Amino acid sequence: MALTLLEVTSSTGARVQVSTSSIEVIEVIIQAKDTNTGSVYVGDSTVTSTNGLKLGAPETSRTPDFVSFGTGGIPSNTINLNSLYIDPVNSNEGTNVFYR
Repeated sequence: MALTLLEVTSSTGARVQVSTSSIEVIEVIIQAKDTNTGSVYVGDSTVTSTNGLKLGAPETSRTPDFVSFGTGGIPSNTINLNSLYIDPVNSNEGTNVFYR
């Protein structure tokens, strides 16, 4: 099964949902966009630009620029994309979200 790409960008540098629709998936890879100059934080609805799982700006940081979540391929265990949020430090930055 191929991965699907969803681009998520925050025009104001504020927290945004990865998806406002309910999308159940078995694997998610969230990668900081290579044009970002600042960090992006990943988490639930309480994530802020100072907490959560930090993704560094590509090529400028030793902080990982991607994170992967999975269910071990068990179809009955899913991750809902509308439960994930990103919060970039800077405006007009975000992530690429790959899922299946």
